[in-house]
Amino acid sequence: LNCATGCYSAVLGGYNNDALANFASVVGGSGNFASGCFSFIGGGYRNRAAANYSTVGGGVFNCATANYSNVGGGVSNCATALYSNVGGGACNRATANYSNVGGGYRNCATGQYSTVGGGSFNCATANYSNVGGGVSNCATALYSNVGGGRNNCATAIYSTVGGGRLNCATGCYSAVLGGYNNDALANFASVVGGS
Repeated sequence: LNCATGCYSAVLGGYNNDALANFASVVGGSGNFASGCFSFIGGGYRNRAAANYSTVGGGVFNCATANYSNVGGGVSNCATALYSNVGGGACNRATANYSNVGGGYRNCATGQYSTVGGGSFNCATANYSNVGGGVSNCATALYSNVGGGRNNCATAIYSTVGGGRLNCATGCYSAVLGGYNNDALANFASVVGGS
């Protein structure tokens, strides 16, 4: 029950796979759907590569729905913007142009060129923002960064939190390197650590 209906499209194996666009290909797996020109699915179950040059390597219920988007694998990951990427993990979202989520669980990169390396429940929501990992961290301003830890936030331009827990850098160019419940509230303010 495999179908290759696009010019030069190919389905090499598996069950109930579709390659519907020109030059689309599905290697194997089941219930996969490659509908963009030059789209590719390596395998897995019910994955979608729905835009030109989009790619899903494998896994389950993953989707790459924008031109040049990519999902490497995992479960229920989506890359929905131009050149966006999700490497793996589960329930991750890369929704802005050139955004990237490396892996982990329920992470989101929603700013252009934003990155979340891994961890869980982390968000990089501004352009060029970054969260390296940890749990429930957020980088919400241009060029903001949270390295890791838990419940940390960097909310001003070029603000940084290195790690720790419940730390916030809310002034422009402010930094909290670590510790617990520390705040750098003014521009260029810094806290090394402690509580």
